[in-house]
Amino acid sequence: MAFEPAFANLESVTGEEPIRLRYYDSQPGRKDGVYTTVIVVHGNGYNGAIWKPWAPTLPTDVRLIAYCRRGYQDSSPIYNPPEPVPGQVAGRGIVDVMGMVKHCVEVLGVPAFDEATGKGGIALMGWSRGCVLMVGLMDLYPTLPSTGSKFGLPSSLPTLTPSIKSHLRTVLHYEPPLQAVGIPPGELPAMKVPVSEQGRVFGQWMKNTVPEHARPVLDEAFQAENVPVDTAMILVGQGDWSAAAEIAKKALNPIPEGLHVGLLYGTKSLDYVYDAVDAYKQLLWNQPRTGSLSMEGTGHFAMASHPELLTKTVVELLDTL
Repeated sequence: MAFEPAFANLESVTGEEPIRLRYYDSQPGRKDGVYTTVIVVHGNGYNGAIWKPWAPTLPTDVRLIAYCRRGYQDSSPIYNPPEPVPGQVAGRGIVDVMGMVKHCVEVLGVPAFDEATGKGGIALMGWSRGCVLMVGLMDLYPTLPSTGSKFGLPSSLPTLTPSIKSHLRTVLHYEPPLQAVGIPPGELPAMKVPVSEQGRVFGQWMKNTVPEHARPVLDEAFQAENVPVDTAMILVGQGDWSAAAEIAKKALNPIPEGLHVGLLYGTKSLDYVYDAVDAYKQLLWNQPRTGSLSMEGTGHFAMASHPELLTKTVVELLDTL
């Protein structure tokens, strides 16, 4: 299966320059058949190339779109305003998620959900820090196109909303971070060093968590310089974790009408992941259209170390939600 690079040119909805995002497509040019489109949103430090080993393991009725957030590979520069309002950096990330959904619908022509086959539609999957954007989008979803000017956004997003409402069916959260549910993250080992060293230390720490065969994948996708900057990708002001917890509660309990929500995680992951997973499970507990699955023997980088297992897990969630 191909994993071809391309660019999405997103309209400006915030009065700034139009945004260009690099993305990878596992089925470029496909125009026929009913299939589900999975748009993945990467985490801190690792660009869209991290998903390359996963693409060949997916069935033909799943099309993978893996885009690079601002500042990664040759996407538009990272958004780093001098005096952002709380959540503004993440707000621009949410706009980009919505813009990619619109690109897939209007430019790539991906199909909507088909009740007869149970296929079609778009599933968003946030991974790690990318889950913060999933929570933010779910918080906004019930009132769209109105945003209430949350996260430094315009009060309304009328041009981005139709594609979200017509095609988005599922939101998956793969190993969300503590910040997504408002748990104080503490000080990670990589942040106990000077800023100039944080990227290198973080990258080595992550690489030590995966088997030897997966390490070249991490090396290829890693952008050390983004690690300290990307910590601004939160929905609140720095340290306001009680506000972040309230946003997560509103977004996930109950989940928005019309959406299906899944949680997936490995059994051998980073310690802090399980605190976030437990918080998600409590918020999603006993709700219809939700589910969670664990992946035995893997962790934060299943797309690189155990891609077949990640496929099995994602497909099962898509089929059962």
